[in-house]
Amino acid sequence: MRDTSSDVLRDPVAQSLQRVVAGRFSIERELGRGGMGIVYLARDVRLERPVAIKLLAPELSARDDMRRRFLSEARAAARCFHPHIVPVHAVEEHGDLALLVMAWVRGESLARRLRRDGPLPTADVRRLAREMGWALAYAHERGVVHRDVKPDNILVEDVSGRFLLTDFGIARLADDAQTPVHGVLGTARYMAPEQALGEVVDGRADLYALGVTLHLAATGRAPFEGDAPAALLAQHATQPPAPIATRAPRLSPVLAQAIDRCLAKAPNDRFASAEAFLAAIALDDAQEAPTAPHLRPVRRHLTEAATVLGWAGVVYATGMLVAFAEGTGIGASITRSVVTSLATLMGVFAGIRGGQALYAARRALRLGHSRDELDTALAPSDLVAETSLRSATTWLGAGALLALANPTLTNVDFARFLERVAEAVGVPLGVGAAIETLVGLTITLAPLLCLAKGGTQLVSRWRATLERPLLAPARRLFTRLAAWRVPMHAARVLPSSDRTELRLDRDVAAAVAALAPAQRAQFADVPALARELAEQIGTLRADVARLAGELAEAAHDSAAHATLHAAHTERLERLETAIAALEQLRLDILALPSETATGTLTLQVDRVHDIARRVAAQLDVDRLLARTPTPT
Repeated sequence: MRDTSSDVLRDPVAQSLQRVVAGRFSIERELGRGGMGIVYLARDVRLERPVAIKLLAPELSARDDMRRRFLSEARAAARCFHPHIVPVHAVEEHGDLALLVMAWVRGESLARRLRRDGPLPTADVRRLAREMGWALAYAHERGVVHRDVKPDNILVEDVSGRFLLTDFGIARLADDAQTPVHGVLGTARYMAPEQALGEVVDGRADLYALGVTLHLAATGRAPFEGDAPAALLAQHATQPPAPIATRAPRLSPVLAQAIDRCLAKAPNDRFASAEAFLAAIALDDAQEAPTAPHLRPVRRHLTEAATVLGWAGVVYATGMLVAFAEGTGIGASITRSVVTSLATLMGVFAGIRGGQALYAARRALRLGHSRDELDTALAPSDLVAETSLRSATTWLGAGALLALANPTLTNVDFARFLERVAEAVGVPLGVGAAIETLVGLTITLAPLLCLAKGGTQLVSRWRATLERPLLAPARRLFTRLAAWRVPMHAARVLPSSDRTELRLDRDVAAAVAALAPAQRAQFADVPALARELAEQIGTLRADVARLAGELAEAAHDSAAHATLHAAHTERLERLETAIAALEQLRLDILALPSETATGTLTLQVDRVHDIARRVAAQLDVDRLLARTPTPT
């Protein structure tokens, strides 16, 4: 059974929001709620793209001061257009409702990532510092101070791993020196000392909060811990933090020093701006290409498994060659047993790494990655050096010859020869014994190294040839195993792939089916009506797209452009009216079980009938005009 939006729209707050945005946005899911408000996943019905709508909490929206502050700060955030800032599409007020419409990001918060996986790898900490530095530099240049930089307000995009700063919910224009009436704004664990004291803050307070965030991301622990906000604020104001290098020794000295400087108590001791912070960490910037964080361990474990398995094959092949050269004696039997045991142990280790890769792949699929993304992540890199077939053959031949010559070389009495050399030169006998051991190791390891070198070059040479018949099927088999019996409900909540009118039509049918028998009989024709209107909306949508194309072609003809523009605007308005009618029909049906009278729904059905008739009539007229030749 397909999921619908019925559950979320049974909430009166969601119903109120849907009624005021009907025709423009269609609510699908609730993404979360907190002290400041509720966030919904919705669909922009004109552009058919997912968006997130943040609604100020009703108890806060009822207060004029909080509603004005929310709208003012949301409009300030809407001025920021940056790749690492979640864009704000609209800021609106409808009666007591205050809302902003943002881009929807497929991913999770950095806070959730840290709670689940622990500290970030060093490369990701460096990338987090760089990308958030860019975002803050852009916002500060436009006079916007975030005031609440923390992992909960940083999103991690699933596929690219890109970090995005969001929720300027308590941001304030930098030139606004008004002290909040109800205390300081922000989160105690990440708050700069001057912000905790209620003083006027600037971009350096954001750098302090970024330093706390980076400290947490690199070590898994905040610089200061405590249960009471007052205790945390006191620590931020009075106690120096421990140097991050003592908790994250693998962090580069350049980045560690930059984080420590961000955590300075006095604003003047920090970086003067986000640009200065970026300049400091640029010395350590590796410019690594971002990869999907959840898919990275899958590739790493599989690469390690393949490497160990390859070495197991080299060890076994070399050992069998040596045993073959030794003949059928006891030495050959011992060699076969040793290399078989060693190759088996290496195979078991490779199997363990493969199991870890399978577990990581299943977790990535549960978190919302698709099978295509997993298959693409496992595809071999194109940056493979070309090697000649002659070089690979030479290394393989040398390894085989050394393996066959191993019994002969090991039977040479190096001890007597080295003993005579030591007596002639006057070198202690211990040195001769060490040289003899070194020669023995070289004779044993040389075949392994030569065969491994040649095999690597041969695989590199024939990688493209082996991709289609061998590597690609192996990747697909691994992907199918990873996706086997992964529950669909465990995947991340994603927007519907259907057009808005199709989803609304489906929801209306499901809502009517859920009514009591008497009500279901009374409104039995509603699903057919909704389906008819959905089909007409689809026709209108195609007409809007056609007119948009003609508008682009008529850009240099002012008269034709004006006529087409008027027709395009009229079709858009009609499209939004029809979608709004279908949306209201859905809302009224969902509210019907709690109503004692059905008059409202009856009136809405009549209205939808009227809109459907008018839309159908207009479409008939358009089709007739299209078939009638224009008189000359």
